[in-house]
Formats: sequence, C-alpha cells, structure tokens
Amino acid sequence: MFVSCASQSSPKGGAIDIVGPILLNTIPNNKTKILNSEKIILYFDEDINSISVVKALSISNFNNFEYKVQGKKIIISPIDKWPSIDFIKINISRELSDLRNNTISQPIHLFYSLLSKLPNKQISGNIINNNKNIFEIILYKIENQKYSFIDKTQSDINGNFNFSHLNKGKYIIFCVQDYFGDIISDI
Repeated sequence: MFVSCASQSSPKGGAIDIVGPILLNTIPNNKTKILNSEKIILYFDEDINSISVVKALSISNFNNFEYKVQGKKIIISPIDKWPSIDFIKINISRELSDLRNNTISQPIHLFYSLLSKLPNKQISGNIINNNKNIFEIILYKIENQKYSFIDKTQSDINGNFNFSHLNKGKYIIFCVQDYFGDIISDI
C-alpha cells in the first residue's frame, strides 16, 4: 500500500512583482540632525539590486562617502566626516531597482542637518502629458542676473516634482525628458 500526502500539482505563486522598492524607514529619521560621522541606514520593503545603487545614489555637494547594500538596506557613511555645510541632501534617482529590475516610481530625497534647522521654502510642480516618462528637472537661483545651480531632481511616474528646503529667492527651472547631458547645450 502506497500513501501520499504531498500535493501533486505545481505550487501556486503570487502575483508577478512589477513594483519597485519602497522606502519604509531611515535611521536617523529624515529631516533631523546628524552627528559628524553618523551612518545613515535606509530600509526598503524588498532586496535592492546593488548594481543599480551605483548610478542612483548621490549626495549634493559631497563625494567623500561610501555605501553598502545588505539585502533590503542601504548603509551610507562618510569616509571621514560629514561636511560642515547647512544640510546634506541624499538623492536616490529612479534608477534604483529591486532584484527583478523594477525601478522606484519616484526619486527619493533625504535631508540631514548638522545645524538645528533646515530652510523651509519649496517649489513643486507637474509636467503635463508626461506619458509616465522620466524627466530631469534642474533648479537655478537667479541673483544679480546670474544663474547659480542649486539642485536637480526627477519627475515621479505621474510627472510631479518637488524641490524642498530652499532659501527665499528667485529661481528658474529647466526640464528635459530623460537626462541632461551637457546642461549648457541642453538649455
């Protein structure tokens, strides 16, 4: 007599993963004060493709940092110490992906201050007829009829964009589908 208790059919799978990673938490919390050499840890809902981090991760006005990808975590730390500037802005572009190459639906911007207070002005907008394409948006400040580069971001999947923690002033925005190559030529 033969008895079998295992299922003889193919295992049932879940829905196909078509959604990119979602940022769940950061330590320390976004928009808080950090110490000179403190690590910043980003926790996502699924494993991160470590190759995608190379292109996706940058810190505005600071290159002296390193990072590690450990499954669902990205750990960022200064090689020596964080710079002595008003705040540090960590940028993660829409190239960040999971192990199935699903990219994130909107860029991630994290702000950490070595001071106690961040500037509080912001500029936001929407690119109409975007057809879910990625647009890169560059922000310049206008002072004495001169343009000075402030920041860049990408549109989200719905064409929305936002620049946060700006000082009071006059600004101009330039936008191009995909990515700026040579900013002067593109403008």
